[in-house]
Amino acid sequence: MKNSKITILMPVYNNSAYIEEAINSAIKQKFKKWNMLISDDRSTDGTVNLLKKIKHKNIKIYYQKKNLGIYGNLSFLNSKAKSSIIKILCADDKLLPNALQNIFLFMEKNKSCKICTCYDQKTKKLFTKYNLSLLGNKYFTKFNPKSSMFALIVFGNIFGSLSRVAYKRKNFNISSTFDRSISSAGDYYAWSKMSKKYGFFLIKKKLVYIRSHSGQATYFLNRKYDLYIQYAYVLNFLIKNIDSSYHKALKKY
Repeated sequence: MKNSKITILMPVYNNSAYIEEAINSAIKQKFKKWNMLISDDRSTDGTVNLLKKIKHKNIKIYYQKKNLGIYGNLSFLNSKAKSSIIKILCADDKLLPNALQNIFLFMEKNKSCKICTCYDQKTKKLFTKYNLSLLGNKYFTKFNPKSSMFALIVFGNIFGSLSRVAYKRKNFNISSTFDRSISSAGDYYAWSKMSKKYGFFLIKKKLVYIRSHSGQATYFLNRKYDLYIQYAYVLNFLIKNIDSSYHKALKKY
């Protein structure tokens, strides 16, 4: 779509149960200057048949000849995007009303924001528990590169699901940022590397519905129980890059 302000990237693999709802959540947005790029990673459950029925001027669909994995699929989609703002939406999640408008207005107003995430119930409870919801203002919290290293060590992958993330395309070489060898914690590592350079923003609003089910990537990427080893790898990266001024705070938390 010409003059698109936001491109939605949707990597797809065996999402026949939820993909129509995910796509419709974009179509129903009041904000209309979006386009969606979908890439099917050789689904085997009927997803392809559903995708072939979709005819919408804002949606372009690709069908991979070989399996790329979720991070390879995201890299492919990112290479096809033209908009300045990128929104990731997994095919088993959905956008809440006015999500795209909220993201566009936020990133336009806050020019220094290169990457952002938003609340979900887990993050909101975590921030309330440690009084971190008081940081920033009632609309968002800004973590600079130094404070982001601290936050990502102490509170884990604050970014959460891929579907909660939006970023500026020109600042994000997604192909080099995602390490495909880190299959389970690849997103945590990617956001950590991005945050080391740019910091990140947390929008204090729930913009996406994140679905929990047994078929989601969280489960099948960790079939060999390698998530813990990979988390240690990411934490090692964060510890190496944390400023010494945060060492006392690390002990506290």
